[in-house]
Amino acid sequence: AQSFGAGTELSVKLSELARSVGSRAHQLHGPRSDASPPTANLGGTGQWIDRAIRQSLSVLTAGAALDALQADEGRQKAGFLPTLDLSVAKGTSRSSGSFNSPTDLATRTSSTRTHLTLNWTLFEGGGNYYRVKESAALISKAEAELDFAQRQTATSVRQAIAALRNAHAQLGALASGLH
Repeated sequence: AQSFGAGTELSVKLSELARSVGSRAHQLHGPRSDASPPTANLGGTGQWIDRAIRQSLSVLTAGAALDALQADEGRQKAGFLPTLDLSVAKGTSRSSGSFNSPTDLATRTSSTRTHLTLNWTLFEGGGNYYRVKESAALISKAEAELDFAQRQTATSVRQAIAALRNAHAQLGALASGLH
């Protein structure tokens, strides 16, 4: 059955080759007699999955989005905290007397003002509370998207390894059928 399927596939491929080249091939060269099929020593599937997850663009993008949302959540939570403002002003004023009254003494005045303000929000209408809730929901969504990207990458790697092993087994079977 496999031989019949291979023969049919060969005739289809020869027809496609004739259509694209313009003439029918009389003879196809097979593999050299000293050629051996490549080995499919892939090692453990886990190392390939780990590597793919670390390097996958979709996983890296989802991870960066999650990091950005977590930083934004921290900024939103900081809205509940009190603020402390410090301002310092320094000034100098000079006077050398007046033209009308030359007996006035020259004066020089220096001043420094320090202003410390503590702001504590007692009521803000719930806007900040709901922004924090929204950030938490967006983080949950980003975590789910990261998990999905990791699972999808792992599935793609498993499928690629299975296809490679299957192709290697078929190549070994065809090579043994030639000898």
